[in-house]
Amino acid sequence: VLFLVAAFTIKAKTGIEKIMNPASKITVVIDAGHGGSDGGANASDGTLEKDLTLDILKKIKSLNKASNIHLVFTRETDIYQSPMEKAAFIKQMDADLFISLHIATGPSKVQQTLSGLEIYVSNDDHENSSASKLFASSLISHFKNNYDLAVSPNPMQRKVGIAVLKASAIPSVIIEPGYMNNPTDLNYIKSEKGKEKIAQHILNAIAQYADNFKSQSLPTSPSILNNTNDATPTAKAPLGFYKGQKIKTIEVSKDCEIVQLQLDNGNLLSMSMFEAKKQQIKLPVLPLDATPNFGKELNSDKYNIDASERLTITGGKIQQHGKENSSMSAEKINVAVSPTNNFGINSHNEPLIILDGKEIPYAEMNTINPNNIESINVLKGEAAIKKYGAEKSVNGVIEIISKEKNTIQVQSPTINLSGNTGPRIDIGHVKNLKEVNISLPGYSFESATVYFSGAGFINVIAAPINSKSLESLRKYLDRIQAGTVISFDKIMLLKNDGSKLEIVDHSFTFYDAIKQEEGTVFNKLEQQATFSGGVSAWAQFLRKNLKANMPVDEGWSAGTYTLIVRFIVAKDGSISEVVAENYIGSKTAQMCIDLIKNGPKWVPGKQNNRVVNSYKKQPITFVVEEQ
Repeated sequence: VLFLVAAFTIKAKTGIEKIMNPASKITVVIDAGHGGSDGGANASDGTLEKDLTLDILKKIKSLNKASNIHLVFTRETDIYQSPMEKAAFIKQMDADLFISLHIATGPSKVQQTLSGLEIYVSNDDHENSSASKLFASSLISHFKNNYDLAVSPNPMQRKVGIAVLKASAIPSVIIEPGYMNNPTDLNYIKSEKGKEKIAQHILNAIAQYADNFKSQSLPTSPSILNNTNDATPTAKAPLGFYKGQKIKTIEVSKDCEIVQLQLDNGNLLSMSMFEAKKQQIKLPVLPLDATPNFGKELNSDKYNIDASERLTITGGKIQQHGKENSSMSAEKINVAVSPTNNFGINSHNEPLIILDGKEIPYAEMNTINPNNIESINVLKGEAAIKKYGAEKSVNGVIEIISKEKNTIQVQSPTINLSGNTGPRIDIGHVKNLKEVNISLPGYSFESATVYFSGAGFINVIAAPINSKSLESLRKYLDRIQAGTVISFDKIMLLKNDGSKLEIVDHSFTFYDAIKQEEGTVFNKLEQQATFSGGVSAWAQFLRKNLKANMPVDEGWSAGTYTLIVRFIVAKDGSISEVVAENYIGSKTAQMCIDLIKNGPKWVPGKQNNRVVNSYKKQPITFVVEEQ
């Protein structure tokens, strides 16, 4: 189902052919859709969508001479990546924009009805929707100026195939420059002229967006007051900085008591109206009947400043302001960040964890045995910022010192599928996949969102799972084939004490072990391929068929020469790809190649007690003596 959406408008300058260079740096992740085992749409002439999107990506890369447009790519070769892998890559690159290249297709093999460029953005309930529409309008405006196919006048939305658009908070679009099953579209997109136009328009739209809107912000939540006094979403002026980080959005709760900031690094911070005023935050225009609490601090400290001020820690020996507090003891460490009343807890509330001077993931801290800990030091506010910087320490810092430094081995629980730890699983084991298991004792699986993609799934399917049993996913598991990828996201575990732990994403890729082995040529074997009849039969074969004087005829001087011939022995014993590894180009080498190539079948090698294809290196020694 497709939805047309009203778009913000950025009009492109007419007649632009040269790539513009923006005034400030902008980082853009570009994704060539599909890849590897996922070919995407298949045109009637055999063209695969994955190859065409990669060609366009390479054209964009080659045309980009703008020093302030920094492009990074999810792939530059024919590989498959799951939506989760792409999402992780986008976050790692700290990008300003994300573009995914695809080619549209229709229900029939060949058609002329559907044609032209379409651009998709996330649905309105996603935080990047407004900014994505703004960037999409810039793209559309540039394409309208000079593109040989029709251009859809507005950004579009759909409910399937948009996982990459929801992967991050940055503006994200899917560009489909035409239809694979429309010959006119396909020929234009494949042409050098078409690819060049696509690349030019994308680069110029990036430059225009960077110059006009990169540092500005759009409202994302209609239920909360934003720093804009116009009901129509528009670009906003810079909102200033908080603790060294640029502020992206400012939102005020309906009761006008809580202010929430979204910083440029993605962190969400909540504070009282009193604290916001003290920090000189540029607040939005409030309703006339609002009674903001500017005069005094709220009684409850859970409104105070940011997440670092709402840290609660139990277990181990706690130090705050240099004083040890040994009154807390437990069998494990628990850290909590109290939510605010009006906004609730958010995914960016996790404090920075330092173990013996090294940063460790937050999820791993709760696996440390307190008996191995010498001390714990909690840093908040300015003290944390001074030592670790504003970006890392905005939610507080917990420093852990072990009794014997660097001896604590942190183990994080992970999931497996009925004992199959992955990341690759043979499709022959699919029927035995019954449940989600946890690698460490003391944990049980509670819930996750499971994504099915790759081979067997034209569109990415997202399915919730709320127990360790996989039976609710059986209809999707039965569609698994070689090249399918299953990604578990938002994995929530239940600990024995009733508390919960969210762990990192986990993906499983499926392959066909039998087919893979059929196409594999082994270098090392348990049992090497041999000449039929053994060493004596090989010696007899050489004496009968080899012209021993060939080196002499070629003028080789006296000496011993061992010529190595490499070839493949197939499972049926046939010989192929025969080459000489030394004395290449000599008549003696060619004679040995022809001897093995035209000779009898060999006895194939074995691996794991199965006959397999294998490489064989066979030495043949010549002795040239002086007369």
